[in-house]
Amino acid sequence: MKYLLALIFPILAEATVTLQLQTSTKREGAETMVTARLANSGTQPVRVLTDEFFHLVSTRLVDARGKEIPCTDGRAVRGMAMPPDTAKSVELKPGQGVELMVFDLISVSATAMAGDLSWELQNHSSETLWLDFTYSVSAEAAQQAEKLNAAKVIVGEWKSVPTPVRIAKWTVPEMTMALGTHHIVDLPDLLPRVSEILRTSPDSIAREWAAVSLGQAKYAAGLAVLTASLAKDKVRDVRLACVGALAEIGTKATVAALSAAAKEDSDDLVRKRAEDALKQGVKTSRGN
Repeated sequence: MKYLLALIFPILAEATVTLQLQTSTKREGAETMVTARLANSGTQPVRVLTDEFFHLVSTRLVDARGKEIPCTDGRAVRGMAMPPDTAKSVELKPGQGVELMVFDLISVSATAMAGDLSWELQNHSSETLWLDFTYSVSAEAAQQAEKLNAAKVIVGEWKSVPTPVRIAKWTVPEMTMALGTHHIVDLPDLLPRVSEILRTSPDSIAREWAAVSLGQAKYAAGLAVLTASLAKDKVRDVRLACVGALAEIGTKATVAALSAAAKEDSDDLVRKRAEDALKQGVKTSRGN
């Protein structure tokens, strides 16, 4: 009997269940994609939940100091998901894996997305950030899934090894492209270049969003270029953005520019928006 147990025990000891949360990085043009994949590196098949209602895949970005970079969570806008009629799961044989999440960094806009999460990374230009994923299934979630005819699944939490993600230096061409795709660029160090884009870019959408950015930042040093663009830009949407930006900055110096636009602009809507801004008390709303 002892001899028989000695033969069986090594076989049982080698029959292990081991999951790893692996990452792989792929670069295509301006995009960097990091894929999180749950892989079975053990010797036994294992069943895992793939239904987003029952498992949690967390994505986290941290800077070189270990500080987590905040993100916007689209789930807060969409609201709570309704329970599904069935629970999805998959059996992973040894060596097999399943893709869980893709982190997509777009360098031209310095933005990133992963599922419902998104990040604005303009103020991390030229930095190396660290990305990690966590996959977790609670015992309660597994029990709920089993009630919906899912086979018994593994419970626990798995973390990936941190992956470096390099944020490219944000130059004027990248900023122009970002503005041209309706992104606001309002970081203090970038605003002088945003002003230059408003003054010189041939892209009217980039000029429009440059004006929006200067207004959102309340960039008083941009008053001259906003005033000049309001008076001279041939594209109505750019002039409308300049009206809004001047109203946002809201100093007495903006009154003359808005008054001139209210009287002299060739477009009815621009004149009306300028009049409305003046009626709302621009010259006294935010200082001198």
